[in-house]
Amino acid sequence: MSGEEEKILELEINDYKNQIDQINTVLNSNESEGIDRAEFTSLKNDLELLLKLSEETLLDFKKQKLLAELDSVELSVHKNDQDNLVEFLKI
Repeated sequence: MSGEEEKILELEINDYKNQIDQINTVLNSNESEGIDRAEFTSLKNDLELLLKLSEETLLDFKKQKLLAELDSVELSVHKNDQDNLVEFLKI
């Protein structure tokens, strides 16, 4: 996943949250008598599932990114240790 895809996923997560808030507003309003509550509740449940899956995907991506950065740092430190040992042995 690229940085651009990460941003898109974050925007989608915000959209899902906003849509859930809008559905909650409709369900809790005084004018909710004429609506199909089952349909709105089903839609809300679907959005909550999408939100959960999207957040998990984003979290997994961020974990992978951090692990890759950690590996890079460890490799860099290991390389520096090897260079220092070589210099030390030359003395």
